[in-house]
Amino acid sequence: MVSPSKAHFTLQTLILHNEEADLQCVVSALGSVASMTTGFAVSLGGLSTMGDGSVLFAEVAAGSRQQVCSLASSINAALRRIGHRPDMPFQPHVTVAKRSQLGKGSKKNMRPFDVRDLAMDGLAFSPVAVEGLVVCRMSSTAGDGFYEVVAMVPFASQLAM
Repeated sequence: MVSPSKAHFTLQTLILHNEEADLQCVVSALGSVASMTTGFAVSLGGLSTMGDGSVLFAEVAAGSRQQVCSLASSINAALRRIGHRPDMPFQPHVTVAKRSQLGKGSKKNMRPFDVRDLAMDGLAFSPVAVEGLVVCRMSSTAGDGFYEVVAMVPFASQLAM
């Protein structure tokens, strides 16, 4: 399971060929988006799976979807301006559990996540505050099985919850 402190929206993934120089450009581009963004709350509800069932995620509730998609669109536009091409379609969600984060050996014998097994009809989460952008390195993990944070870009103003 993903710890609440590691919960996040993946808004885009990039391949950085010259990591240090590219990272500075990406953080600067994200800063331009963040400087025009106010923190906001996102409501989540319902569970679904991705791909072959190896990722279990909470869906973004309909009332929050537009704001999250708008942020993702602004990020993609900023990244295109510096020559990066988005490499994945955006599906607004928060990962709850990943088979790839299970201990070695245990994931081999584990069947895919199936939301029908979870019997969580009417599941609702508390609103989540989105206060900035985080850049993570996917090729290495932070010892706890999750991506290493390499930059944080706060929004211009925060949401009081």
